[in-house]
Amino acid sequence: MKKSITLILIVLFMGCKTEKIDPNKIIYDLFISNRTPPANGSSIVDIAVQLDPTADDDKREVVFHTSAGTFTGNKDTLFTRKAEYIDGKLTANVKLSIPMSPTKIYLTVKPASTSRFNSFNLKDSLEAILVAPDKIKLSPSALAVSTGFSGEVLLTATLSRNGDNVSRGTKVLFEDFLTNGQPANGRYRMVKASSDASSVATCYYSPNYLTPGTDILIKCTYIDNVSIKDSCFINVVPKN
Repeated sequence: MKKSITLILIVLFMGCKTEKIDPNKIIYDLFISNRTPPANGSSIVDIAVQLDPTADDDKREVVFHTSAGTFTGNKDTLFTRKAEYIDGKLTANVKLSIPMSPTKIYLTVKPASTSRFNSFNLKDSLEAILVAPDKIKLSPSALAVSTGFSGEVLLTATLSRNGDNVSRGTKVLFEDFLTNGQPANGRYRMVKASSDASSVATCYYSPNYLTPGTDILIKCTYIDNVSIKDSCFINVVPKN
């Protein structure tokens, strides 16, 4: 009788033995196509992980999370993807849209299952780098404006690099000069000297009490590289 009880206890112990889990076999090989993408609002980075090919069908979904930017599949910072076989490997992949502001981006990938496998995750990071302008195009809303702060023009500076957008928050300086190089001492208002999501900086400008017929040179310069600039002339006309 004692032998029978001992045998039963051994069988029960073996049946309750915890399955050994290798975390490296659940999700692995986190792939990032570009670790230093440009922060210009149009960059896309491919991200992928591989899963254990023996995983049950209901355990093949993984959750991707990003600290910045959004996934193109749902325009959100969280995206759940079911793994599929790609080139013979069980793979879950997503595309990440990089933001326009330079920043460190932290990625986390983990199983979507609520089982004990959920605690295993992969973490990595990439750096969205600054995109500085190589060109500025300055455009006034009018080429003539009345003297004595009685009229104004809208100045629009469009920043670009290789024809594409630059990083949001790129700073420029608006200045006004007479043709002899002296300051024109005009008035600026609603100055937005940092580029927006369209890579544009703007302000409104009114000339001082200047003699009608005077030409004013307006300059716009990229603060971090004064060789990147543009200018335009505005002619002063009498008050209406």
